[in-house]
Amino acid sequence: MSSVQLQPEDREKIRKLVARPPRLNARMKAEVLLEAESGAPDEQIAQRLGVPVHEVGEIVAAYRVGGLEALGLAHLRSPEERPRRRLHHARVVKTPGVCGGSARIDGTRIPVWQLVEERKLGASEAQLLNDHRTLKARDLVAAWDYAEQYPDEIDGEIRRNALG
Repeated sequence: MSSVQLQPEDREKIRKLVARPPRLNARMKAEVLLEAESGAPDEQIAQRLGVPVHEVGEIVAAYRVGGLEALGLAHLRSPEERPRRRLHHARVVKTPGVCGGSARIDGTRIPVWQLVEERKLGASEAQLLNDHRTLKARDLVAAWDYAEQYPDEIDGEIRRNALG
């Protein structure tokens, strides 16, 4: 028999988690929608799937208003239907008060403009990765992608920082 002694703060966190109403996963939401499409009444859907009736109604209403996105199911779309995402959206961030609000690599204080300037001055990607040990190759790809998409912003940042 397994036994564990919980820390008081852990016990409280666990109790709060257990007290939360269960969240329906993507599969359950999809099943609700398929059942609703077939014309089954909400009560029947709820009973068959073991979910509260009000959840069935909320899922159907959310779908009518915002489609799969409203249910967090947009990832179910085929690759052709998905909007194209550029890599920089995940790796490049702007935070007021951090690096003057400049675009920077997430999790670092390395602004994109600095990497672009170093590259223009002749630094290779290998040199940049060596000089900035927290960076990964994907961070540089994200920086170049961002700089290509927002050249005026990056050029302005380089000029502002050159003026001091």
